[in-house]
Parts: sequence; structure tokens; C-alpha cells
Amino acid sequence: MLVSDWPNMGNSSAMPSLEIGMVVVTVALVIGSFLGTLVIRLPEGRSIVFGRSQCDGCGKSLGPMQLIPVLSWLFQAGRCSSCGASISTLYLAMELGAAAIALWAFVSVPISIFVPTQVLGWLLFALAIMDWRSMFLSDLLIIPLALLGLVVSWLLSPPALLDHVFGLCGGGMFLYSIGSAYHFLRQRDGLGLGDVKLFGAAGAWLGYSGLPTVLLWATATALLAVFFHRAVGAKITWSSRIAFGSFLCLGTWLVWLYGPLTW
Repeated sequence: MLVSDWPNMGNSSAMPSLEIGMVVVTVALVIGSFLGTLVIRLPEGRSIVFGRSQCDGCGKSLGPMQLIPVLSWLFQAGRCSSCGASISTLYLAMELGAAAIALWAFVSVPISIFVPTQVLGWLLFALAIMDWRSMFLSDLLIIPLALLGLVVSWLLSPPALLDHVFGLCGGGMFLYSIGSAYHFLRQRDGLGLGDVKLFGAAGAWLGYSGLPTVLLWATATALLAVFFHRAVGAKITWSSRIAFGSFLCLGTWLVWLYGPLTW
């Protein structure tokens, strides 16, 4: 079941209050900081449970005042207070991005599905940035994303659960077959298994009916990105690797909020 099918969609009385929205944005900034840690550590195989946050330059552990979302980065002018090393803007971008997703959900969905929509958006955001930076999609995010999609679909509409299970299995199998066919014809990988699993997770949230539009959005935006890079003189060819998972994340988010395209 998609957000577009949910009762009271567009009913302002079903939307979260302004006060709740402010709390949600504050929480989102903290979540965004944690997502930044995931995006950096998971591709490197580092633990996300053990080990305190520390400066990448001098290795000094960060105190509470240095972990305040957005404000710490601004007050320190983007540099470590101990060694003066530059602090990656990724953390700032993840914090602001997570807040933007919270606001997007705030104005788009009823309060009844506000929380799962935010969680979906945050996980997709982390996966999109992770793939864009390192061409890596972590199972530690994709598997919970898929399972949560099935749970949410069951809570929203138990009779529709089978459609979402089919979307999970069928979506993954479809993209896997496309990747296998490409490998057979070109003798090189065209799609990673991370993309396959991510597309299956999208099916768990959207059901099989939403997957064609996800693929359409992902392909269209990926082509636009290629055209843009070529237009600005970037060295990119039609055989260059692109972070297709990032565009799958965007497509999944748009279909969840606004439903599949109708023909």
C-alpha cells in the first residue's frame, strides 16, 4: 500500500502540528549526524557500535560540545579545535539533509504514517550518499530496510502484504536477471548485488506495482546526471560506472510519497 492510497492524504488535520515538526527536525539533525558516521564507517568495514567519534586528523576523541549537530561545525569554522584539521562537510550535509527529509515528510504525509516515512527517507538518504561516495551499499542498512517495509505494509494493509512480498522477491529477481543478461552480453558487471537488493527492498515498501515507476525515475535521473557531467566537461563515457543505487533511492522515495505514474 502506497502513501497515495492512504486515507486522509492531503487532509491538513491529519498532518503533524508545528510543535511536533520542530521536535522532529531537532531529532533529525541528531539522526543525520549518526547517518554521517554510517556513511563513512560502513564502506571502510569499521564498527558503528564501538569507538567514540574522533578527529580524522589528530585522532582526539570529540567531547559533547563538539558533537552538537550543525552548531559545532559552524562554531569551529569547520576545523578541529585541537589540531586545526579540516572537518569533513559530509557531517554537516548529512545533518541538514536528514532535517530536509523530515520537513519533506512533514508536509507530505498524514501523521499516521509520519514516523515510518521519516525512517524510510533517512535510510534511503544514507544509502544514496554511501553509494555516491564509495559505490557501496551496505547490507546492514538494506536488510533492515526490506524487513521494515514488510512490517509497515502489513500494519497499513494486511491483505496487501502478499503484494509487497512479491515486490521484494520479484523486484530483486528482475534486476538480477537484467544484470546477468548484461554480464552475458558485455562480459562485465553492469549492476551490483547491492542495487539488486535495494530494488527488492523498494518492492517491500511499495509492492510490485510501484517498481516500474521506481525504475523509470532512477533511469531518467541517472541519464540526466550523465548528460550534466558531460555538459560541464567531466570525463565520463557511456561505459563509466555510476552510482545507480543513489537514483534507485530517489525513485523509491518519490513513489512512496506520490505514487506510481499512471499511463
